[in-house]
Amino acid sequence: MKRFYSLPIIFSLVVFLGCEQAQQKKTAGISRKDRLIASENMDLTKEIAQCRSEIEKQKKLLEQCRQEKEKAFQEANGINSQNLILKNEIEQCRSEIEKQKASLEQCQQMLDLKDVPALCQDKVEKQRKLFEECQQEKEKITQQAGDTAKWFMDELPKDLLKEVETLTNANAILAKEIEELKKASKDANEPEKQ
Repeated sequence: MKRFYSLPIIFSLVVFLGCEQAQQKKTAGISRKDRLIASENMDLTKEIAQCRSEIEKQKKLLEQCRQEKEKAFQEANGINSQNLILKNEIEQCRSEIEKQKASLEQCQQMLDLKDVPALCQDKVEKQRKLFEECQQEKEKITQQAGDTAKWFMDELPKDLLKEVETLTNANAILAKEIEELKKASKDANEPEKQ
């Protein structure tokens, strides 16, 4: 009879231990999965943090380029104002040349007269010299203004366009990387839901 009572106890103990081992195997498998997913999530979190820091760096570079661009435009405006000053000086020289021409014509008329004293000839020579100096000054100013404008139109935009192009390319690459990370994160989160 003792055997009869001990048999159900032994049977229930065996069943209990078997169920417990199956439960432990199940939880061990789940724990491994959870650990793998947690590890992958941590890796993705680190990558996202790195991408964010890279984006911040790129934003700072972009802001720096914008500031440099504004400086370049301000310098360009300074060059434009210098060109305006030069144009005004050229106009003044032109008006002075016109005055000198009129004065020279008067002196030439005096020279054409036979009874003009020698002093008039001296004045005419001075006027001719002044006229030649003004013309040389005018040519010099015109050449300087042309050289400055040519440099401004040829060289300055090339550098700015190159910088803008490199920053645009860098931003496009970062945007692709962010999309890939979002996709990978989404793909990683979908198996958990299933």
